[in-house]
Amino acid sequence: FGKGFVNGAALPAILKNWWPIITPENVEAASAETSVFDQADEEALQWLGHEDEDEDYDADNLERFRRKRADKLATLQQNRRRGASITYEQLCEVASHLCRILN
Repeated sequence: FGKGFVNGAALPAILKNWWPIITPENVEAASAETSVFDQADEEALQWLGHEDEDEDYDADNLERFRRKRADKLATLQQNRRRGASITYEQLCEVASHLCRILN
């Protein structure tokens, strides 16, 4: 926290250092209960753009097209979350949700 934040990619390792029983899935669940990654998720959604502007738009097979977009969005969100700046206060917020999840 020398710069006042850590990258989102470091969040599971830091919390695992505090509690060895922590898994990345636990951290993801606890983070989902907070607003820690809201900005990263919004940036991923903006980067993906509108459905009708997607170069892979497939009017003949909308279900396949939407599954492909959902996969693309999940990848973008993961990448944005890994680079997100997490403050000490946000880390503590996620930790408090972890306490509830683990107990």
